[in-house]
Amino acid sequence: MYKVLIADDEEWIREGLKTFIDWNKMGFAVVGEAEDGRQALELVNELQPHVVLTDIRMPFSTGIELMENVRKHNKTVKFVILSGFNEFEYANAAIDSGASGYLLKPINVDKLKDVFGKVKQEFDLSGIEDMRKKQAFRLLREEFVTKLAHGKPEVMKQLPERAAEAGVYLGYKAFTVLLVEVDELNRILAKYSAADLELLLYALKNMAEELFQSASEVSFFNWQKAGFGMLVAHQDGTPYLLPETADLLIAKAAELLKLRVTIYIGATAADPYRIHESFRRAAELTKLKFFYGKNRRITEEEQASFLANAHSACNKRTTVHAERLLALVQEAGTEEMGEYVETAFAGIWTREEAVDVYAQFMRIAAKLKEKYHPLFSHVEPMKEQDFFDMRHMETMEELKASINELYAEMIRRLGAKGIQTPNKMMDQLIAFLESHYAEDITLETAAERVFMHPMYVSKWFKKETGKNFVDYLTEIRIAKAKEFLGDYSLKIYAVSDMVGYSDPKYFSKVFKQAVGVTPKEYRKLVLGYMDDLFEM
Repeated sequence: MYKVLIADDEEWIREGLKTFIDWNKMGFAVVGEAEDGRQALELVNELQPHVVLTDIRMPFSTGIELMENVRKHNKTVKFVILSGFNEFEYANAAIDSGASGYLLKPINVDKLKDVFGKVKQEFDLSGIEDMRKKQAFRLLREEFVTKLAHGKPEVMKQLPERAAEAGVYLGYKAFTVLLVEVDELNRILAKYSAADLELLLYALKNMAEELFQSASEVSFFNWQKAGFGMLVAHQDGTPYLLPETADLLIAKAAELLKLRVTIYIGATAADPYRIHESFRRAAELTKLKFFYGKNRRITEEEQASFLANAHSACNKRTTVHAERLLALVQEAGTEEMGEYVETAFAGIWTREEAVDVYAQFMRIAAKLKEKYHPLFSHVEPMKEQDFFDMRHMETMEELKASINELYAEMIRRLGAKGIQTPNKMMDQLIAFLESHYAEDITLETAAERVFMHPMYVSKWFKKETGKNFVDYLTEIRIAKAKEFLGDYSLKIYAVSDMVGYSDPKYFSKVFKQAVGVTPKEYRKLVLGYMDDLFEM
């Protein structure tokens, strides 16, 4: 909206122009009125209008004199002249002096709209041109600072000259590079268009400039799509309240723009030729966001602490075991699951390691869902989106949270379907042994029946029964063998095969170790069968 000042010594003309003309619709607003040339000059200096609509003849000063006096100090103000028929020569003189147009009294409204339409067009074009110049200069400045931050040779070799061309003053005593990154970019892009994101970043830059320029000079440069770099020049050589100002920017961005941002503060450089080192060290800090979290500032102090912990920590990590996860799911151990996840991620100091552990949990979840269908047949089918996309996770806490959420949902669904308890599973395993003892049973095949790792089953079986797996299976087979040996129609080699031993000699050896006598002796001494009919 462009501002208009009306100057005319006749009040009814001033009132008519204000009342009967729809200035807003034309893109103007009347900000004041003057009854003579002297008052008009005072109001021009006070109100800074874009256009003065002035009568050609007024007390103390003509319209032409008013225009000449204003132009001495402000050449951007435009003038539109009002004149009567007998003042036509004055009007021509006004046009020659640079007036944008003239209107004859009585005023024709359409003519007035036409004149002011052209004036507005001139302002619009001038504004666009000014904007283009400012934009071009801003881009030149940003390009220079970007190359300076990256230490490009074409800039570093002629630093004073290139800085002067870009309008960047490098005579300060110290410089610090800050990198500002918008968090949760995928959520932002889902909510806003690319143009909206650009506007948000522009607003964030303005906010940063306002906060940091109180004690420093700020220049911006290109860094990445979801953020920007800041070169902060310290006037007194000290990074005055830099961390505190960064915290304030983070808080303001969240409050006013609804943006979560992380700010990385590089080391302070003592001269402009070392600015690229400050940028490099700030860029190194971006890796710590994965471990320290987002919506905060990260400095070299955090990096020093992180590296010290990484060097002193043990490199051994807990392997993720499917049988342990299955047990936690079966026992509805949501809290224990969280502890197990924390243990699995303990001692991890790179994103790659964390992603590898995350992938292990996801692969095991897929196996629990697909491979072990007898146990998980009661579970509702999980959709692909249930398996979270690790590429969009910015921190290790998000990886752990997604694992806990996935397995907690599995626990919830399985619990709702009445999944078997560990005691029931032991009963199931023993029942399997008692009904399948004649088969070639191994610890591995038994473990598959309860969907556990053989080593875990071995320890679990010993804990629950007080006997190891092989001894327990042998007891079942020997007990069944005793029953079968009482049937005189069965040969000993047949009994051997019926209780799971394909080799009769090995069966006799195992039987004697368990009973104290061979199967043949057992029939003779215990059952009283003396006839050779029962010999092997």
